[in-house]
Amino acid sequence: MARSFHAPLKVAAAIFLVATSVLCASRDVTLEDRTAGATVVEAALRKIQFSEIFSNQDLGFLRRVAYVESRDGALPETFSNPERKGIWQIDATRFSQTKEASLLTPSRVLKLREKLRVDWSNVTFDALSTPFYGALAAQLLVARQGDLQLLPEAEAQANDWYKLFRGSVITTKAADKFLADAEELDEKETLCDAPSMDLVFVVESDMEQADFQSVLSFLHSAVDFFDIGAGKVRVGVVLSSEQKTQTVIPLSATQNKTQLMEAIATIESAGYRGLRQAGINEMVDNTFQVANGARPLSEGVPRVGVIVAVGNELAFDNVTLAVSRARNASVRLIAVAVSSIDPNVARSVASFPNKYNLFNVNLHSHLVTYASPLRRLVCSASTLLDARQRKVTSQLQRGQKRFVEFQPSLLQRSAVKVDVSQGEVLVYASMEYPNPSEGRSSLIQHGVHHVSRFSSA
Repeated sequence: MARSFHAPLKVAAAIFLVATSVLCASRDVTLEDRTAGATVVEAALRKIQFSEIFSNQDLGFLRRVAYVESRDGALPETFSNPERKGIWQIDATRFSQTKEASLLTPSRVLKLREKLRVDWSNVTFDALSTPFYGALAAQLLVARQGDLQLLPEAEAQANDWYKLFRGSVITTKAADKFLADAEELDEKETLCDAPSMDLVFVVESDMEQADFQSVLSFLHSAVDFFDIGAGKVRVGVVLSSEQKTQTVIPLSATQNKTQLMEAIATIESAGYRGLRQAGINEMVDNTFQVANGARPLSEGVPRVGVIVAVGNELAFDNVTLAVSRARNASVRLIAVAVSSIDPNVARSVASFPNKYNLFNVNLHSHLVTYASPLRRLVCSASTLLDARQRKVTSQLQRGQKRFVEFQPSLLQRSAVKVDVSQGEVLVYASMEYPNPSEGRSSLIQHGVHHVSRFSSA
């Protein structure tokens, strides 16, 4: 089923084959009282994360808390319990903690007003039945713990959940509930939003053999989630070293998951310090070339590069230039920074918003636990288009999504055209953030609706 886009304006569009909502004007469901559901929860959390106000890496924690506390608002008592409010079921005592002066510093108050248009001092306890305010209160409770480093494992998050939202020391019964609900949620989220993708890992070889094996275990766990195949998700691997940087697994090398796993297992460390610039350039110049297995941009397949960074770059390693070249090649970069990397160095690699596309990992042995949050992030990747490529033709099945981003044009009127050869699609658009959905979308241009229905003739 083909769809073509002609859009000189920066928009992110999520496309569904079958309409699931009524056409309406620009809408933010996260600000509507007592709305619920997974889409609403994810939209509220993404809205906060993209503001980059808070330094804590979420790693799916508040997403899990919403499901554990209220099944994303589906439990009957979610909005009827007078003692606990909203999807995150926050009580009055903890809500009052979000108003503490040590938490609402002048700098944070200003950012909340400028980026999220919220004066938190005027928000009431009853307002937590609105998903966005409930999510923001939950995030403030996390921020209240200062430099609390959330971990991706459900066992660790169970303890953090109970400490932040319930009591002090978690009970066995409560821990079992969190783990069971987290597992249930993970099973519900087994489908990737991206039906097809070209995904390349750039691995730096500056590490001990045991640490290198931890990296391979991370790759194995990360790709195990995807549906691997020529017309689905293709995976490549670049090994970067001071001596030699090369593509060790081309995108065209494996036709199924078994072949890919076997290929990953055979990768050997070069034993020399990695050059991040060389690794990113190799990915752009060779791995993502159509001749080597990448799909043309005209097919609308997202290109994602995951940089597993293990050390600070050398003085002559011009990462900024390499990152710019990747962006110009329509590659979204996600940085996985291990151990003692300078935070500024790590952020310089990740695509905007930097904090959202960056994972900080303390030890190589912890890498494998970050495979799940990485998969969730990769699955929301957009196809990045520029002036050279403004038309996309994609094959989507019922219920599948495609995210597309365009560069704005300030000199001429902008238009998005969708041609549907068979079936029906919904298009959600935004000029404020990527991944719009029925939960939150807006196109701030006179005369254009945020969601449109397109059908084949």
